Amino acid sequence: AACSMHAEDDGGLLLPLHNTADSLTLQVHSMPSSIQSWTGGRPISNDTDDYIFFLSKDAELYGCFSNAYHERSGGHLGLHSKDGPFWCVNQELHYRKAILFGDEEVANLILAERDDAAKIKKFGRQVKNYDDNKWTEVRYDVARDAVESKFRSDDKLKKMLVETEGKIIVEAATDRAWGIGLVEFCSTSDEGEAKKGAKNGDNCWEVHPSEWSGQNLLGRCLMDVRERLLRE
Repeated sequence: AACSMHAEDDGGLLLPLHNTADSLTLQVHSMPSSIQSWTGGRPISNDTDDYIFFLSKDAELYGCFSNAYHERSGGHLGLHSKDGPFWCVNQELHYRKAILFGDEEVANLILAERDDAAKIKKFGRQVKNYDDNKWTEVRYDVARDAVESKFRSDDKLKKMLVETEGKIIVEAATDRAWGIGLVEFCSTSDEGEAKKGAKNGDNCWEVHPSEWSGQNLLGRCLMDVRERLLRE
């Protein structure tokens, strides 16, 4: 059952506009990403049923929304290049990061890894000459392009994404960049430690969306790609 509560305002996180990369090897959209809140400018709903939460790549229903999801169609190519195929979005994301900073050694390690998303993430953290400010400027556009190519490459995945029309998609991760800063449900560890989540066991808000601290970059990528597909 849905549960909602009143909120005085959306409390959205104000974020700067994204710029595109100057590098010829990093091909991303020239269209600026106007970001106003973790919803990408969409209105916040008080109704829990208006949200789709996802996290694990192994989840039966929305596992395919994860950046670590192993694509079954042979993977996707770069949206603006013939690079790839990439078997998951994380592989392309970290590959582009390595190329942006000129680290071909790490880029090749990332391409060679064909099954373990955790290893790819580890390689991505080893990129030499990494500049966080420079990467932050382009990461959203890079991720959105990878997500778009992924869903265009598989009709089944595309159908699943399009059928979420009208829903707010959020990654229920404690990561404050890609996720909302919270898991979906409150829980208690084996040691008795309480872990706060967005919702309680009654499917009501424990932390209202107006109070979420994460930017939900991945959720916004999915919603942006969904809107593009719906306009076609």
